[in-house]
Amino acid sequence: MSDQKYIYLFDKYCTGRIPNDISDKTPTLIWKYEFPREGDKVFGSESTPAIDSHGNFYFGCHDGYFYSLSKAGKLRWRFKTSRKIYSSPLLYNGKVYFCGGDGYLYCLSHNGLLTRKVKISSLNFSYRNLNNILDLATSRETYDANRGKHIRFKSWCSPNMTESGYVLVTGFGKGLYCYDEDLNPIWSRLIGHKLYKYSGVALDENDNIYVATSSGKIRSYSENGYLKWQLTVTTAQYKAWGNPSVDVEYNCVIFSFSLGEESAIIGCVTLDGKLRWKLSISSGLRGSIAIGHGKHYYFSSLSGDMYYICKETGRIDTQLSITRAPRGLWTTPAITPSNKILITCKDSDTEGRLLCLDSVGKKIWQVNTGKAYSTPVVCTDSKIYVGSWKGFLGCYANS
Repeated sequence: MSDQKYIYLFDKYCTGRIPNDISDKTPTLIWKYEFPREGDKVFGSESTPAIDSHGNFYFGCHDGYFYSLSKAGKLRWRFKTSRKIYSSPLLYNGKVYFCGGDGYLYCLSHNGLLTRKVKISSLNFSYRNLNNILDLATSRETYDANRGKHIRFKSWCSPNMTESGYVLVTGFGKGLYCYDEDLNPIWSRLIGHKLYKYSGVALDENDNIYVATSSGKIRSYSENGYLKWQLTVTTAQYKAWGNPSVDVEYNCVIFSFSLGEESAIIGCVTLDGKLRWKLSISSGLRGSIAIGHGKHYYFSSLSGDMYYICKETGRIDTQLSITRAPRGLWTTPAITPSNKILITCKDSDTEGRLLCLDSVGKKIWQVNTGKAYSTPVVCTDSKIYVGSWKGFLGCYANS
């Protein structure tokens, strides 16, 4: 692995723009790596794979292991943690960074050896922190009414990195954390009660940081941790799940907040903290807003619709029904250089597809992948890689 940097959603801005393009021809499954099972229990992967300069893959899985595969899909190594891994990895300077569901930020060597881990799910006691400490101790704010159970995972986000090598994550402890390349702490900031953070951070060209709080606000910090501005977008009932996305061409950052699975608010804010527009829809969101190469932003809703949104006004120009399965669209679309849109979907508890759409909403092709909740990745040879809840990572290509 070289000092090449690989970041979730393909750049520090979290645009969802893939650097490599794909064909209009329908691909087929070339190979798949099947995750070990526990009896009849099948494990899936929501983690978006990172690819190093040698074509090796790195990603987390619901079985609690972090995996590395070769370019041919053979296991190189796997590293065990104690909880599901939702985080997508950051690759830099021969190191692999990811957040575990157990509440730790991990740093591994490219050979899978633990270099260091730091806890991002604890707080020092003070009366000011009492409500937050009770959240961590009792899981009182983790109940998912739609699923009828608690969310027990203490870290969800994917790391980002500044040009100077600062690693940035959100965690279920204080909130926003900054570490150096060796995971020595630089600074941390409390970004509001309640503590259960799902959304990560995005950066702009000057490495200013954009993050959602747990009280319906968005904030910008300097690389050194100084608060630049704060803006209230909605109420504390709404939660941020997907990462913010920075659009450097339009000088703005896009956020989303969801009220359960019933509704969402998408906000476009200038990089100096002024609201440009705000949009409400009648479905929750879990993915981020992808930055198209043309005039649109793209995102998917839990109700199964794809949205094409005008960058200038926030107007819905196109709304496509992709699936009617509950929580049918969970992830962030991936945008190719020719502005094709790749998205994975769920059609049932086990079935799903990978779809390719054009910039006006026409379906170019689709392939069955099984239920899929990971953002697709495209390598330099135009092969596409997707994790499936049928228990495998698949490679799709034109034969």
